[in-house]
Amino acid sequence: MLLRCFPRLHLGLMDMGNVTSRTYGGAGFALSSPATEIIAERSSGRTEIAGLEMLDADAQAGLRACVNRWAQLNKSAHVHIKIHRLPIQHIGLGTKTSLLMGTLAAATLAAGKEISQSAIQTLSGRGGASGVGVNTFFHGGFVADAGHPARKDLSFAPSSRRISHAVPPILSRVPIPERWQVYLFLPSGRRFSGNAEQEFFTKNTPIRRSEVLDSIALLYHGVVPAVLTADLSLLKESLANLHKVGFKKRELAAQSEDVKAIIAYLDSIRDCAVGLSSMGPLIYAISERTISAEVEDIKKTFNVDLLATCSGRNRGFEVQR
Repeated sequence: MLLRCFPRLHLGLMDMGNVTSRTYGGAGFALSSPATEIIAERSSGRTEIAGLEMLDADAQAGLRACVNRWAQLNKSAHVHIKIHRLPIQHIGLGTKTSLLMGTLAAATLAAGKEISQSAIQTLSGRGGASGVGVNTFFHGGFVADAGHPARKDLSFAPSSRRISHAVPPILSRVPIPERWQVYLFLPSGRRFSGNAEQEFFTKNTPIRRSEVLDSIALLYHGVVPAVLTADLSLLKESLANLHKVGFKKRELAAQSEDVKAIIAYLDSIRDCAVGLSSMGPLIYAISERTISAEVEDIKKTFNVDLLATCSGRNRGFEVQR
């Protein structure tokens, strides 16, 4: 069987200052591509993974640990897992979350067992900061979550450095308008992972109270109603302002001049909402029309790749047997 799971855009983390009773919290869109594909089948021998050479060392270690945890809980079941297709890592697509959760789901199905969302999340270890990737893996759509109960004795850290036993609860899940087209650009820019990502969190938190509250207001009285009512102009305005405050402001400030220039160019297009996904350098642009002329101009001016043209995805992973 082949399991296909899908990337997400992450719009930002909300309370990164211990301002409210819940820390983190985030929002994002599921996308139709580029997908992660995993092949799994029963095996008469031990559980094995093929295709690890496609991953960096950190992802290899994380995947092996996940599969080992799964194997300990399913000692009578053996599966052969192959990573068939994988988007670029560490650019803002949530590739690691898709890979870990997709592999666990594929192994479970290949072993003839039923999938438990909570069990898959726990085994994956994901969702320590934002629950967007976990929730869109299963359900798709546009998701805004409530983060985690505040722990003022703990410093802020990325999901890869936080162990969570509960997925941040969904506050809002809204279907992504079908007429919205999404353009993904991958310019030269900083890619954060491992120690570098942790250092960024340490250096840039806590965020002051006024910026946290502004970020939350822009999300819940800006982005969420914009998606709900398919109001692209409100989405454009809300995203532009979200990039000027809080943790998102600092993520953008840490990026390359090319990233900032391309975002500024896209923001100058009247009917185009734009942003930096997660810590970048992936840039997304959302429009209701084809912007092929503008895309060609960006590619030529900034020597940047158009990674994909896709749509929002309002369903979770899919399986082909």
